[in-house]
Amino acid sequence: MTALNLRHWAMLTAVLLLALTLRFAMLLSIEHNVDRAYPIWQALMTLDRGYLPVLGQRTSVLFANPALTGYLFLPVVAVTRSAAAVYAFAIVLNTCGILFAWRAVWSLFGGTPALIAAFLLAVNPWLIEYSRATWVQGLLPFFIPLIASLLIPVWQGTSRKPGARFIAACVALIACAQTYMLAYAAVLP
Repeated sequence: MTALNLRHWAMLTAVLLLALTLRFAMLLSIEHNVDRAYPIWQALMTLDRGYLPVLGQRTSVLFANPALTGYLFLPVVAVTRSAAAVYAFAIVLNTCGILFAWRAVWSLFGGTPALIAAFLLAVNPWLIEYSRATWVQGLLPFFIPLIASLLIPVWQGTSRKPGARFIAACVALIACAQTYMLAYAAVLP
């Protein structure tokens, strides 16, 4: 590994550690309201009462959200029975989204722009707050970069296994759409 590669990986690691630090700062002061508690409650209902919902939280736009968010949090709730652990899980997943965004930008523009993009995502106050949420749309900072990082090499024709990447992107898109009703809009682009 060359010195440039080592420096790049060290900088990416530093950006990811910065992102985790900023997202975990003041973890116990995160606003915990009905919207953010609903998927956790749904996971508890599944564990304690065997309730297997097919619909998630109701919305103000006629339809209920899909139910996947509560199921994604189910293993964390089963092990810890802690809302703070679910927040930590969401933070870690959404921080992985920064890595996927770095990979997507790397595919398009190379190393330096990818590091800049990762840094901007790491320090963006809106994204920091959004990444700390457990509401149904709280995992979008994970899913959208994941989908982009899978699809961009397919679109560029640089993927060694375009079929497998496309199928993985479709599965990620389906999972994303099953967490939040308006995520179905991600299917259009």
